[in-house]
Amino acid sequence: MAGKTNQIATLFAQKKLLGKANTSALKADSQETIGSNIQVASQTIFGQAIPTSPARTLYLLQSASAGADATVEYVQFDLTSIAGTTYDANVGSFGSTGFGGGDEAQSSGPHSYKLALSASYQASSSNGKAGAGTYDNSKVLYTTIGALQIVPPNFSNDSPNPYIMKLYSADPSDEANEIPLLDEVDWSIDYYNGIVFLQDYSASKVPLYARAFLYVGKMLDEVVASGSSSSSSSSSSSSSSSGTDDTREKKVYTVTGSHTAGSAFRVANTSFNKSGYRPNMIDVFLNGQLLHSGTSAQVSSDDADYTITSDNQIKLNSDLATNDLVDAITYLTSSSVTGFSSGLPSKIVYAVTGTHTQGIPVKLTSVDFSKASYDPDKIHIFLNGQLLTSGSSYDYTLEGSESGATFSFNLENNDIVTAMLIG
Repeated sequence: MAGKTNQIATLFAQKKLLGKANTSALKADSQETIGSNIQVASQTIFGQAIPTSPARTLYLLQSASAGADATVEYVQFDLTSIAGTTYDANVGSFGSTGFGGGDEAQSSGPHSYKLALSASYQASSSNGKAGAGTYDNSKVLYTTIGALQIVPPNFSNDSPNPYIMKLYSADPSDEANEIPLLDEVDWSIDYYNGIVFLQDYSASKVPLYARAFLYVGKMLDEVVASGSSSSSSSSSSSSSSSGTDDTREKKVYTVTGSHTAGSAFRVANTSFNKSGYRPNMIDVFLNGQLLHSGTSAQVSSDDADYTITSDNQIKLNSDLATNDLVDAITYLTSSSVTGFSSGLPSKIVYAVTGTHTQGIPVKLTSVDFSKASYDPDKIHIFLNGQLLTSGSSYDYTLEGSESGATFSFNLENNDIVTAMLIG
């Protein structure tokens, strides 16, 4: 079996160490225009755990552990040749055999190809980042300078290794079209910049598609920033309800593209895990409307507005449109902390089971307003997600020891009353 020549192996390694891609055996490192990298900058270093045994299921988002952020997605890529990389690898520019690094009889052809997300990526993927400027249709990987990277094989010890990229000369759904890694075209992939290099060109094995795991998690700089954001006093990213910046975080996210109901949506820089995924420690608003959480099945049947699918992703029962505003409020706590001991919220959701006439007190089961001293500043009541205003001239008044409230309007069957008490 033919193999990579010493010349090609040396050029690949030498150019990589110099921060360059190897696109042609006829080019010196100073002539290469596409960069490469051995990850050193925080914005190009993977910041979250990567699963060691992921499934090769197209467009499935996978995490390293249950409940953790999804960090990898098995993706199909399109390949196109790179201009200026066409030559006969078995004949040198001065007529000397082997100057181009090849060891097979061949014709002249392009030796380097660039990977790009497919033109249908945004429609195929449930990645919450899709369409936001980086994970976009037809985005060429190397142009993102490390923002888009393929996960390399060193993240798994499985055999066969799921992270070894698969290369195809035609429709990838037919395995007969695969160009194996040990094929005599002797191809190499730079997992950082998505550049495929062929030592030996074959017109019958021109690579057109590839499948590999794309990293979709946070880079190290984002992890560091989100980890320290709770200590920031900036009103645009966080706020505090009890005088300390490590108790309450509020993130406001402007939707940058359409998202269909039922698809995963990422709320940037939010960590639901910090709140233990507990509903009374998490509030999500859509355009100012409080949403109600539930299971995935409840969302699908329209019995709940959203469900949390990972540390910073939710699935909604409604579509999102460009410029919609999603507010996520999380109370940062360990699993041992219970609401009122630390000024954290107690949130009770009450489903109305019949018609209640305005002006007649309604007892909200399991709600004890005395825990908040009947103080309107510490009590928030929502009706079907809409914040109400307390007071005799407004929406409701509290009824003391009966833990009830008198509303200035009728309550109808299946209305949802949410009482939020801050201790």
